[in-house]
Amino acid sequence: MAQMDVFDLWQKIMALVNTQQGGMIRPQRNFQTWMNEINRELHAEYFDKFEDSQRVDDALAKPFLKSVNVPLIPQSGQVFDLAPYPDDYAHYSSSRIYLKTGETKGCACQDLEFVSKNGSCKAYEDPDFAELKNAQRGSDLVEQPINKIDNQRWGSALIHPRLKPAPTRPYINQFSGGFKVAPKGIGIIILDYIKQPKDIVFAYTIDPVTDIVIYNRSASVQPEWDSVVEPEFMARLVKKFGIYTAQEAVYAIGDAERKIMS
Repeated sequence: MAQMDVFDLWQKIMALVNTQQGGMIRPQRNFQTWMNEINRELHAEYFDKFEDSQRVDDALAKPFLKSVNVPLIPQSGQVFDLAPYPDDYAHYSSSRIYLKTGETKGCACQDLEFVSKNGSCKAYEDPDFAELKNAQRGSDLVEQPINKIDNQRWGSALIHPRLKPAPTRPYINQFSGGFKVAPKGIGIIILDYIKQPKDIVFAYTIDPVTDIVIYNRSASVQPEWDSVVEPEFMARLVKKFGIYTAQEAVYAIGDAERKIMS
């Protein structure tokens, strides 16, 4: 699927609604604002339905689901290490470690970027990285999911006589700064998460002679969604224009379009 284009959406909404009666849709004060509102609305609504609908999974996962290697930060005197949030983190999806047979430290996934101590992404240079990549081509790696534990059960899980944390039974707990990961010493986890959507930017200038909007593609920031979501954007844009112009008939059209798609 192709990515949506902000200028294409601008042209379509201008052609679709009655701007002669309702007034000009200002490129940034109206259109760009509406686009970012819809961007955030859809991101939140689709996450609530994530993994319940294949259509939603396809629409959300491709542009927003990320997997990164996170080196854990050792915590002195604690039975867990810390994994900081990536800079663009929005929602947790899952986490896991790769264990080489007979070992207890996590291995990196060869194709993923690394998240550094301050949350920014950077290349990771490990003298054993080539060996790890080669090892992953064999059958001596085990993917071990990490069980997410809520705050109420976290303390009990750490001291449970039979089910306390172990390399083959790791736990993760979310807090304000990231995640606690037990047991200590795992080293690296693979974090799957839904990233925040980038703000959409409609960059333009005004021709001094014709007073026409001149779109600046290179300075614009496109929606990250695939074009399969474009009808949803259009329906919501029509509704917002109807609210803006107090045209109940236009609002009703946009609302009807949304109901058809859902």
